[in-house]
Amino acid sequence: MISANSSVISIQHSAHYHGAVSQDSGWVIATNILARQPHWDGQASSLPLSQSNAISIALEEVKSHYPDIHDWKVENILVWNLSWNKAFKNMTCCSNVWYYLISIEPTDDKKGVDLVDSGQDLFLDQIVLMDGTLIRTEIRPNIYLQTPVMRDVHNVITNNMSGSVVVKQLPTSIVYTFGPKRGFVTNNVLVLYTSETNGVILNPTSPFSVPTIQNFYITPDNEPGVFNFNELNRRVRE
Repeated sequence: MISANSSVISIQHSAHYHGAVSQDSGWVIATNILARQPHWDGQASSLPLSQSNAISIALEEVKSHYPDIHDWKVENILVWNLSWNKAFKNMTCCSNVWYYLISIEPTDDKKGVDLVDSGQDLFLDQIVLMDGTLIRTEIRPNIYLQTPVMRDVHNVITNNMSGSVVVKQLPTSIVYTFGPKRGFVTNNVLVLYTSETNGVILNPTSPFSVPTIQNFYITPDNEPGVFNFNELNRRVRE
């Protein structure tokens, strides 16, 4: 239970895509729950919660979401120190607090593929804290399209579909935010050059990925759907 004076932090998320639909599995934990966690230095011979107990807790939760599937296998087990995330390094409640991230799949591989293809793979990953607390998976649609810039980007892509865009005709929100020199639409993303070889790729369809574009070195920005790029091996334009 979250106490009145407790804050909530997000420790991990996972993106899921089904056609044009993008959803996010997230795990949010109250700091008062973290404060009661056992601490582990990563070197002691045994973890505060055994692997087998963590799997049992995670498997029970997965089965509750897929009652028609009876046979399961453990696909992956990761043990994370919460302080790996820079945002939590200075938080006392996160010091040497570890958790399990357990991925469970149907034993029948075809059933697993069907879950992914139908966009129903949202609960196959589970997080268990070292005191045995299961962190419920929260499912939410990506809402970054509600920002004015991403709404305008979406409209530009819809109107142009592919090819060059006229910078002077771009919405002012895009121009003021990125200061583009030129741009084009490809693969449902808007590519804007802010200098001769650098710029940003804006993807209103997915906040976590962009299509591979040849000769581009791409890195994510802090903003969802925004990716920085540096054009490599640039061809000389005549």
